[in-house]
Amino acid sequence: MMHDHRRASAGNGRWIVAGTMLLLASCSGGGGAGGGGPTTGGIDWKNKDYGPPDSSFFVKSDSSVDRAEVAQAAVPFGPSQVVDIQSVGIVGHDTSWRVLQRWPDGSVKVGLAQFFDTFEAGKKQTYRVSSSGKGEGGSFELHPWTAARKSGFALIPKVIDDDGVPYYGLISGPGEVLSETKRIRTRRWRTYLYNTNASLGIKRDFLAARFYITDYRDMPFMTIKLVIGNDYQGADNPTSNDKNLYPLGAVSFSKLEVHALGGVMKLRHQSRHQVANPTYATHTGAEVWTLLENVHMDDGATKMWDFEVLLEDPAASAAERNKWRTVWAERADRTLRPLATFDTWQSTDALGLCGGPSGRPDQAFAWSEKEWADWKGRSHFGPFESWGDPKNTHTTGTPRNQPVTAQLGHAIQAENPHMLEVLEGMVTQQACRQYHVWGLEVPQDRDIYMWFGLGFNLRDTQTYTKDHLGRYDFHAEAGKNDPYKNWRRNVPGIYSRGYGWNAFDPEHASVDLLFDHYTVTGDHWTLDEIEMLGQYTRGVWRFKDYYSCVPISSRAEGWVLQLLVAAYVATGNEDYKADVIRRVTEITDVHRHKEHPSKAIFYEKNYPSTHYPGDNSFFAPWQHAAVAIGFTSAYRFCGSTLALEIAEDAIRTAEYSVVRNFTNPVSKAFFDWDMRYYIPVKFTGTYKGKQYTDFMTPKDYFDADPNVGVKLGGGVPEFWRSAAFLVARYSGDAEIQDIAIDIGDHVLGTLESDGSNWWNKWAMSIPTELLPSNRTSK
Repeated sequence: MMHDHRRASAGNGRWIVAGTMLLLASCSGGGGAGGGGPTTGGIDWKNKDYGPPDSSFFVKSDSSVDRAEVAQAAVPFGPSQVVDIQSVGIVGHDTSWRVLQRWPDGSVKVGLAQFFDTFEAGKKQTYRVSSSGKGEGGSFELHPWTAARKSGFALIPKVIDDDGVPYYGLISGPGEVLSETKRIRTRRWRTYLYNTNASLGIKRDFLAARFYITDYRDMPFMTIKLVIGNDYQGADNPTSNDKNLYPLGAVSFSKLEVHALGGVMKLRHQSRHQVANPTYATHTGAEVWTLLENVHMDDGATKMWDFEVLLEDPAASAAERNKWRTVWAERADRTLRPLATFDTWQSTDALGLCGGPSGRPDQAFAWSEKEWADWKGRSHFGPFESWGDPKNTHTTGTPRNQPVTAQLGHAIQAENPHMLEVLEGMVTQQACRQYHVWGLEVPQDRDIYMWFGLGFNLRDTQTYTKDHLGRYDFHAEAGKNDPYKNWRRNVPGIYSRGYGWNAFDPEHASVDLLFDHYTVTGDHWTLDEIEMLGQYTRGVWRFKDYYSCVPISSRAEGWVLQLLVAAYVATGNEDYKADVIRRVTEITDVHRHKEHPSKAIFYEKNYPSTHYPGDNSFFAPWQHAAVAIGFTSAYRFCGSTLALEIAEDAIRTAEYSVVRNFTNPVSKAFFDWDMRYYIPVKFTGTYKGKQYTDFMTPKDYFDADPNVGVKLGGGVPEFWRSAAFLVARYSGDAEIQDIAIDIGDHVLGTLESDGSNWWNKWAMSIPTELLPSNRTSK
């Protein structure tokens, strides 16, 4: 479906490249990958010298007291700057490292520095990372308070169904180590909630639970992310007793509690979750948190809560106990969010998939503070509310699409970590989207189609897919054979999404919030979210048999490709890279309209707002900005030269749509430069008394007809602000470079003296060497 994106048009500007492009990258197919993203393959970055590693970050404390604790800072590096993460460190501080992302040549793109320091009240402290510091080795050891008391700590979720039957989630064993350094270890457990009396209630497990528990060497705390989920993988014909293969479907329940023994807890974002302070169970002494009441949980949905746990030594001095209690409270209520400096991000090209930020407005800090205050003050909070993210992605505009999220981009431009709180909050609610299918892998030869979600759009016995992940009886014949009907009686309709969330729609597909949050935190729950969303996307984006096996829109090809590239860079899962290359080669390139002078990816048909006559085809040039962004990302990180060729053709599509020194023949309005919003391609029908059959329509054919008229871009050319320059950076074609820079300059507009052009999210990722200030005026 087309959406109207009209906004005020951009101004004009014209610049040319000063000298040779700094990056004329050549590219070949990549190889294997390790943890933290791609490790080998294709991009020749030798034409741009990033110099020796020299990155900076800062920590700004909002506390009114000094606090000594471990902090974790995401540190970006340029391509080839750091091959061995242990070869660099924070100057003056012992540094443990995790690698979060890698460049295609295997060098470190983003590392997570772990260090201990005292953070002064209300102060901003800056740190430098270079080869004059070194990473530390050594095995992990628990803080003595934690080591002595952890065996006496328990965190037990309890759900009570609508019949009053309780189910408990217990974990045992060592868990799965997700990461471990000298200072910090994170482990994961996944279990199920069940009643110890198998004759009661549903007579099976009732929802799943995941625990992400982070321990520290230097602090007596545990950070625990608790996920209660309806994230069963499911199987039509399970061959084992694995509970994950037996889905539950959407269910309602009366209450969800979590009982904590042997420690005290604080809940991050407590008021935003609408969770009251805990009570205490007299018979066990447990701290009892009521997390949810009288709710339902959709199939594929989850909910996450983030606790800070203190394991206190009662024999320690009052001063020691008070010190750690203060830090414990501050970590939850005024979380430290380290952030690399603007100059570091810009100089390393490591932001997102595209680099940036391009520049910084004079008022960046004030503007970001206003955005932060606005987000905190809105009425969008609650256990299943949006927290600022559109619940349903089928929405006019592009609030979930961009080269990099406005939340992270504005945080960096303003050097204001308050915007990271907004990013964290919005990411927290991604748990509610219905893409969570634990352990699912969706190769292209699997006969599954997840376009309609986990309901698979079944009506009676009709099915659109052969693989239903064990959910056929839930939906077929109105659930006549559904074994769990009793536990759905307070679910608002078998096909309903009662809280308004969807997984995503491909025309607005985005992993950007998750990817950016993982980039600056290294959070393991967020990484699992990326993996699950990536696999779900593979179940929607099919290469044969189903609707999505051909392009469904130009922007969908771009945004889904960007999602899969980001999933590859974050997880290192080669399946995503393989799907990216196959999609480019087997679908997009095969079906795009190379024969037409526009080089458009996709033709749409018969959209009423165009007013084109008859049975008509047309395309939307502005959607090809998504192609430029997604396909240059596929070139940069997956080694697809064909993806670059398609991105170059997207520039030709944009150029085909441009009007210059144009007078509207109907309104007589003059435009020195603009882009068309819709462009006709052909039609069959009667027009002005004449019959046409598959008439190949010139782009200006209907301009003078007052019943049709000229459709110019309004505000949508702004989508090209970074996209055009990204193609110019990577293209080796001088003509494409010139066209792309001309388009980029026009849509960027006249540069305001306060730098406000850079605050627009579409201008966030213009390569540094192509910024107007780094080129000569014509």
